[in-house]
This record gives sequence, C-alpha cells and structure tokens, in this order.
Amino acid sequence: MIKLTRRQFIHNSALFAVALPIYASAANKPLPIGFSTLGCPGWDWNKILDFAQRNGFASVELRGLQGTMDLPARPEFSPERIAQSKKEVAAHGLHISCVSSSSNTHETDPQKRRKLVWEVERQLAEDASRPVLLYSRFATCMQPRLKGLTTMTNSRFNGWRMEDVWLDK
Repeated sequence: MIKLTRRQFIHNSALFAVALPIYASAANKPLPIGFSTLGCPGWDWNKILDFAQRNGFASVELRGLQGTMDLPARPEFSPERIAQSKKEVAAHGLHISCVSSSSNTHETDPQKRRKLVWEVERQLAEDASRPVLLYSRFATCMQPRLKGLTTMTNSRFNGWRMEDVWLDK
C-alpha cells in the first residue's frame, strides 16, 4: 500500500480534477496523426478517406494514388474535380497534411527547366496556394558541376527558385 501524506493526497486529487475534463474532451477527438498513401498504393480515393475516418486519423499525406505518383494526372485532382475532392476530405473530418507528387527536377535544359518552374508557379497562384518551400542553406553541399545556384542569406522565402540551376558535365 502506498502511503500518502494529506498534502500529497490533496495535490494529486487537484491534478486529477483538473485533468479529467481535459482528458474526457480529448478522448472523442482524433489523434493529430495521419497516414501516407504510400502504404496503400492500390487504394482508390474513397477507400483512403473511409479508412482514415474509420481509424481515427486526422489527416492524410498524399504520396501517390492507385499506382501513380503523378497526382495532377489523377481525375480527383483535375481542375474540374478538385473542389469536390476538397469537400469529400472535409466531409470525412480530415485534413490533407502533405501533398508529395512526382516532379521533373532532373531537367538539364535551362529553358525547359525554367518553363517547368513557372508552370508550377502558375498552378499554385491559380489555386491561391501558399506552400512553404524550403531548401535550407545551413547544410548545403554542392558539387563543382552544379551551376547557376545562388543561395540567399537574408530570408528563407527568397532565392532557391532552381529555374537557373543546371548540372554541367
């Protein structure tokens, strides 16, 4: 048997009384965790949303869908359907925590690379998205064949556009 002093008993009882309502309100909410679609590459959109809701997840990280990493090519993310997909996510009580898709960042032709970067910029502007794109300067290692890279020191929100970067052979 544990012996408690009166002071310890009052202290522990007060902590319990304060914590109980907090615990009770949190018990009915989903944990702030999500899962990645990378682990279920064959599932369709509805199965992903149903699984997340049924298992108490708060969010989904989109890392491919039904065997493709090219999410913009999926009908669920087409301009005609994206609004409905967002409504479906909200109707399941979920959030999208991350969108990772394929990208063609290995393009060596500077003109093609510039066109790709500006196409992404245009799509983000049309959707009024404000993603946080960060390439940390603190641990930047560069090979001598990397050309055209200018790192900024005054802000993490400028520079690093990668449109003028190329690998010299």
